[in-house]
Amino acid sequence: MIRTPRSAVGIRFALLALPLAFLFFTFLLPLGTLLHLSFQNVNPSQGGVVPPGYSLANYERFLLDPYYLAILWRTVKVSLITTAVCVVVGYPVAYALNVARPRTASLILLVFLAPLLISAVVRSFAWVVLLAPNGVINVWLGRLGLTEEPLRLMWNEFGIVVGLVHVFLSLMILTIYTRLTQIDARLLLAARNLGASGFDAFRKITLPLSLPGVIAGVVLVFSISASTFITPALLGGTRAKVVAYLIYEQNLVLLNWSFGAAISFIMLLVTLGITFAVSAGFQGRRWRGIR
Repeated sequence: MIRTPRSAVGIRFALLALPLAFLFFTFLLPLGTLLHLSFQNVNPSQGGVVPPGYSLANYERFLLDPYYLAILWRTVKVSLITTAVCVVVGYPVAYALNVARPRTASLILLVFLAPLLISAVVRSFAWVVLLAPNGVINVWLGRLGLTEEPLRLMWNEFGIVVGLVHVFLSLMILTIYTRLTQIDARLLLAARNLGASGFDAFRKITLPLSLPGVIAGVVLVFSISASTFITPALLGGTRAKVVAYLIYEQNLVLLNWSFGAAISFIMLLVTLGITFAVSAGFQGRRWRGIR
C-alpha cells in the first residue's frame, strides 16, 4: 500500500481551503442566514422588530393563501413551457449543428449565441418595443388588416415565455450540442452497415446517447427560468407576477425580509424537487431504453 506523503496531503488541503472558504462565505453562509431569517417574524409596521423565538408563520402565510399559490403555479407553468419550447426547438438546431460543415455550424451557432451577448435589460426592452399594444407587431398587423384591435402579446404569460425562450434557447442548444459531439460516429456507421435506416440509427443510438445533454439543458433552463426577474418584470409586469417579482416586492418595497426569505426557500425547494423529478424520469427512461 502506497502512502501519500504528508507534504502532498498538506498541499491538497491548502489548494482546497481557498475555494471551500469562498464557497462557505459567498453561498453557504448567506443561505443559512436567509433560512434563519425565514423563521422569524419581522413586522415592517413595527420597524422590522424581530420578536424572540421561531415559527412557521411565514411559510403558512404563503402556502395557505390562494393568491401566493397562484403566483407559484404561474412561475412553475411558465418555466415548464419555456423549457419544453427550448427542448423542441433546441434539439433539431443542435443536431443540425452536429452534422453541418464547420463554417456553417459556426454561423448557426453565432446566430443563436447572440442573445447571450446582449444585456438582459436591453433584450427585454427590445421585446417590449415589438410586443407592446402599440408596438411593431401590432402596428403592422393593423396596417395589413389582419387585426382590428391590438393583440395582447405582453403583460401576460405569453410575453414572459417569448422573452425567456429568446435567451435560454442558446443554453439548451449548447448543452445538447456538446453531448452530440461526444457520440462516436462509428456507432452510426456500424448501425447503417447492419441495415438500420437513418431514422432507426437516430432513434436507437443518437437519441438515447444524447439524453444526458437534454437532461442538463432541462435542469439548467428550468432552474434559471424559475428564478429570473428582469424579463418577467418587464414583459409580465404586475398583471402576471412570478415568484421572483414577489420576492423583490417583499424585500425591497415592503421591507418584509422574513417573508421574502420564506418565499425564496419555498421556490428553492419547488425548483429542486421538479428538477430532481425530471432528471430521475429521464434517467429511468434512458436505462429502460438501454435494457
